[in-house]
Amino acid sequence: MKKISLLLVSFLVFACTSDVKDPSNSVEKKTTVKEDKANIKKSIEQFYSCMKSLNDGGFSDVVYNFVIKGTKETRREYECGENEKCSYIEKSLYLERLIDKGRKLFDDDYLEDRLKNDGVGFDFEYFKGRYVWDINKKEWTKTESDIIEIEFPEYGKKKNNCRIVVDLYEDKDVPFKSNEIDFELNSSTLRVPLKAHALFTVDGVRKAEVTLSDVNYDESTNLTIPTTLTLEMFADPFNSVFTVKRNTSEKFNINYKFNIGNDACGYELDNILELNHSEYGNIKGLEDAKFLKGSFVLNNLKIVYNVDGAKFKNNLLEEHYPKGGRKHTDFKDLDKLTNQQINEPFDVEMYYNGVKIADVEYDKTNNENPIYFIFENGERESSHSYIQDFEQRMRDIFEKFKNLDY
Repeated sequence: MKKISLLLVSFLVFACTSDVKDPSNSVEKKTTVKEDKANIKKSIEQFYSCMKSLNDGGFSDVVYNFVIKGTKETRREYECGENEKCSYIEKSLYLERLIDKGRKLFDDDYLEDRLKNDGVGFDFEYFKGRYVWDINKKEWTKTESDIIEIEFPEYGKKKNNCRIVVDLYEDKDVPFKSNEIDFELNSSTLRVPLKAHALFTVDGVRKAEVTLSDVNYDESTNLTIPTTLTLEMFADPFNSVFTVKRNTSEKFNINYKFNIGNDACGYELDNILELNHSEYGNIKGLEDAKFLKGSFVLNNLKIVYNVDGAKFKNNLLEEHYPKGGRKHTDFKDLDKLTNQQINEPFDVEMYYNGVKIADVEYDKTNNENPIYFIFENGERESSHSYIQDFEQRMRDIFEKFKNLDY
């Protein structure tokens, strides 16, 4: 399973370049293999530039202040033997400590009951109010409001410069049949969201925002699922939009767009998934798919892929019957499969300016780096040559989070 995942990881690494465009509209001439390799390397460099923008962004700074700078370490002692004491370090996040201080504003029994019961949804009406952190008394105050407003200080600040506003939330009860899937709920209904909006600002500047809209559900099947959904997210400086649209009872279009405001870093992932059936509660994984096809559009670079569900199931999966356990499906031992068996379910191609430049295949003869690009002149090259320093580059970019182990 780990080796198969490398194929997807390799695609994702190439999924952050400049200006999202459809290369099928391009009229550029065909490139040489040498130029193709240079363009792939350029895409990798653009990915690192994209990650640097993420690290340098306002939301990253907020996470650093709340998680790294705001983490408190407390040494706890306990009896670990006769006349012997041991100790350990207990860590708590700054935001976690603020939340704990606010618990007394609510009914403990009510909170515990909601935490124990899945599927009850978010009680927007109950939590409406204006919550303000008292800097001097180190406690929360609450006043009435028709929305949720939370004001508190960033770690180390002497004033309430952070503000969270939840001004919209709507949900509904839908049918739920817990006997159909591996999920237990002591109810015949499940509460699901319809609309939502939340905004987080620091010193009056927008740092994060979430908007959920256009959500509709099919309640006639053995598992209620959304037939349409739009989720817009902003984490300074990135915007992203995730959409789902069901075209038929078995066919879905799933789209994800991700970019900076000026499109200096962005990509689009577009998928069409067709299932073998519409009994959603019985779906276990890709083995229930007829096919999955889609593309990454990355400026002038485009990766197109098709996955045959039947071949994926027949070639790569097998059922396990553990003694005393439940039957489940897992990946076969790839060492016992041929390259043809592994590659047959997948058809992956890479394009530049609308012209095919390479196929992407799995080659088990290279156990450590099995993902290969086969260029138009027949030359084969491991993807490792493009991402061999990936871990180090990422560590260097996110160096300020190196002590994150919470």
